[in-house]
Amino acid sequence: MFKEDQSKKEGPVESPEIKRVQDAVFKEIEDRVRERHSEKEYHAPQHSETVDNHSADIFSIIREYNPDAITEDTERARTTAARAHDMYIATSTDPKTGMFTRLRGLGPSHMPENVARIIEAEGRVRLGNEEASAVELLGVVTLNDPDQRVYTADINEMMIEDIRATLPEPTFGAFPEETYTKTASGEYRVVIPDPDTKQNVDITHLFPQKDGKPIGLKMDQFISSDSRLGAIAVAMGDLSQGGRVDFEHFIDEGNREFWESKPKIKALFARGIENLSNDERAELAREAIGWIKTQLGFILHQKMRFENILATNKALNDLPEAAKTQEALQALYNKWDRNILASAKRIENADAYQSLSAPEAFDDPGANQKLEVLLKDMEYGHTDRSSDD
Repeated sequence: MFKEDQSKKEGPVESPEIKRVQDAVFKEIEDRVRERHSEKEYHAPQHSETVDNHSADIFSIIREYNPDAITEDTERARTTAARAHDMYIATSTDPKTGMFTRLRGLGPSHMPENVARIIEAEGRVRLGNEEASAVELLGVVTLNDPDQRVYTADINEMMIEDIRATLPEPTFGAFPEETYTKTASGEYRVVIPDPDTKQNVDITHLFPQKDGKPIGLKMDQFISSDSRLGAIAVAMGDLSQGGRVDFEHFIDEGNREFWESKPKIKALFARGIENLSNDERAELAREAIGWIKTQLGFILHQKMRFENILATNKALNDLPEAAKTQEALQALYNKWDRNILASAKRIENADAYQSLSAPEAFDDPGANQKLEVLLKDMEYGHTDRSSDD
């Protein structure tokens, strides 16, 4: 699954014993990920490979301008954590809302309230998926390196931090203040420069509003200005693809997440549109349109989050060649505006199907064909997930 050389991009030469232990750990991780996730749409094994590849690219940039910044220990922690960050993924149905829920979180103090409620009701150990993945990884390491000769205590500590950094913390609200362009009358606008025409494009009308500000999905992670380089690299590798892949790839990944995170909708679709009631068809349409609209806020916030990390993370800013490093990272993640504007266009196209959200729309026989066209936009599998781009 993983490329032979991805864990060592220009890294140090390793002894046969170190390589033997590391390869054994990698194989155990890969076997567990394959066994558990091969049938998943989004969290399939290729996702872990992508996180490893993308975080390795970040380390390569840091190392290029700051040769002493990435040690053998930080490299081993990064690549092992990236491969193992989703090794454990428990899911359930929230009895309060009936919604499919991934049991995300760390320990009890860093766990969404709904997840804590489910875990308590089901009598599970009070560990969220990210912490459980870290604990399981330590078990794999101990099994293959009981004397901690390769995976030292320091490396293990870094691996735990790197995996915890991938904990998603979703909220729905205003973007960072620097996102907005404020008019002379005090109105908040979202304006994105078109990379091709060099003209500013106002996309404010595509967002819901709260307290006079456009709002959207904010997906943060368990990182801070004090996070180490490995945690930043793995976190970016996990949740910043929208800045470095083309739009087709970004949409493909988002569609995979849609179907994996909505098993009820997936089951409806599997029955065939012609076999559904009008209410069920309308539900399919609402979910698809809602997802498309959510993606715009998601990628806009990810752009602002990426820029905030570069501006505030102490480890990045304390590098000897911090300015050159940040410039190179921005060059790698240079597709934010292009993909934001493409997401905005996708919403405008989806507006033509808004009427399908009402069951009575399907009294018209032509509505089924419109729904088929809408759902075609939710297909996936058109890009190579193992590629770096």
